[in-house]
Amino acid sequence: MEKAVLFAINNIGGLYNFRKELVQACVREKVKVYISSPLKEGVWKSFFEDIGCKLIDTSIDTRGTNPLKDILLSFKYFYIIKKIKPDVVLTYTVKPNIYAGLICRMLKIRQLANITGLGDAVEAKGILSNFVVFLYRLALSNNEVVFFQNSSNLKFCVNNRIAKGRTHLLPGSGVNLSYFKYELYPISDVLKFGTVGRITKQKGADELLKAVKTLKSKYFNKIEFHILGFCDSEFADEVSLMDKTGMLKFHGSSTDIRPFVKDIHCLIHPSYHEGMSNVCLECSAMGRPVITTNVPGCKETVEEAHTGFLINPGDVNSLVAAVEKFINLTNDERVNMGVAARKKMEKEFDRQIVVEAYMKEINAND
Repeated sequence: MEKAVLFAINNIGGLYNFRKELVQACVREKVKVYISSPLKEGVWKSFFEDIGCKLIDTSIDTRGTNPLKDILLSFKYFYIIKKIKPDVVLTYTVKPNIYAGLICRMLKIRQLANITGLGDAVEAKGILSNFVVFLYRLALSNNEVVFFQNSSNLKFCVNNRIAKGRTHLLPGSGVNLSYFKYELYPISDVLKFGTVGRITKQKGADELLKAVKTLKSKYFNKIEFHILGFCDSEFADEVSLMDKTGMLKFHGSSTDIRPFVKDIHCLIHPSYHEGMSNVCLECSAMGRPVITTNVPGCKETVEEAHTGFLINPGDVNSLVAAVEKFINLTNDERVNMGVAARKKMEKEFDRQIVVEAYMKEINAND
């Protein structure tokens, strides 16, 4: 009988960017693939349909705390899982992990949950944090195995009795080394620093913009700052003004970051917390040094002073100091940092490691 798996996710673009190789591996092994996700991104929808996946439009209020919407999501998952009867359900991010997990537990369906980060609610502590931990415990405590992207999240979930069975530490989502190829280091008299991703408070936007103002006033024409991604409304006016005055260049969003990364000398990623930072992995794979925070999900991607620099989260002075360290390197030292970053990705973060770990678990009961 043909095996069936269900991916319960909150973003089909994320599935394409970080997990399509796993979906393709399932299809190659004749596993029937169902995908439950919001389906606004038409281009990704077509890709998965073309390789034979069945898609189910499932709206998720990703960051909302409305209990009625979450109860409705649970009912949706119950209907989907009851109808499909998958052999295993693969879940990522907080709400699919919890609400699809609760239904899997109720219907005695195997779940492979991936803790891609604890989420803002848990990180913030307090009543909401305790409630989310309680829900996680209900959903996942009976799971045979839970996947983690960093050791800090793993320790937290074991200590809080969320993961009672086997745990498997993955190298994040890994990075596709064929897609994110090593690129020759750019030759330029001006050093270009790039930031890729959402410009939000939790991603360190406050510190980034303050550091840019300080550094540009000191180094002026010697350095440039470039931003690629979605800008949160809280920072939209400030970023727009800084773009107009030439303090930085805002490039908007893109579905392909490679041309942007190819043109920069160093990535700046001052995030407060991550599961595992995909952008740090991708830029490192392309041979670009990384300046990021010394927090779980970021610190694992960098070897201090060898592939980049680590800074204190929420610390403008630490970020400024790291950028100045980079400015004061010779060009050969910067090139060697980028080469070392690529080698680190090849050794530790190849996405195939993640695919093989999942396929082993999917086929475990054959």
